[in-house]
Amino acid sequence: VRAIAAGDFGQRVSVGGGREIAELAKGFNGMAEQLGKLQDLEMELRRNDRLSALGQAAMVIAHEVRNPLGIIKTSTEVVRNRAKLGETEAKMLGYVVDEVRRIETLMREFLDFAQPRPLVRTRFPLRNVIDRVAAIAGPELARRGIDLRIDDRSDGAEILGDADQLHQACLNLVLNAMDAMPAGGRIFADLAADSETASLTIRDEGAGVPQ
Repeated sequence: VRAIAAGDFGQRVSVGGGREIAELAKGFNGMAEQLGKLQDLEMELRRNDRLSALGQAAMVIAHEVRNPLGIIKTSTEVVRNRAKLGETEAKMLGYVVDEVRRIETLMREFLDFAQPRPLVRTRFPLRNVIDRVAAIAGPELARRGIDLRIDDRSDGAEILGDADQLHQACLNLVLNAMDAMPAGGRIFADLAADSETASLTIRDEGAGVPQ
């Protein structure tokens, strides 16, 4: 009892002796087990409270960061378009704009994760998802010497889903594939369908990650 009062909920007593003593021992051990579970639950609740507070703070910071990012990007684009810059300076400003866009994307993804919007399902061809990604990522793929190859065996299959969120998920996969192949390579997008299902598989030639 003293050990449990001190917080050692792993303490147990041997079950033996007369019937009344055995019942008391069982009851005592059951109480200790339940107290241990309550302690674990309390710790989990406290951890969740801290994570919730951290998430709220991060959301505020993300909102605040987006405003100066927009100003930086707009100002940089104005300077790049109006000033008579050399090739090197124009390229450096282009890097600034590209990195700001990348940070903006990270902020948007974080806010979407923290405050997920409801699904907006429509019916559309599965091929539309990868075509949209290819159009947006095309210039960056060309710059990095990466070839996106689409093998469409879906026969125009349509799906019911949220086009924007599926686009974002597939775009993330393609961006990850780019990062995995700094020296260039190929990304394969395979579409397939039968009477029951449709699938879009994205893979790359990067080194991968340890098992």
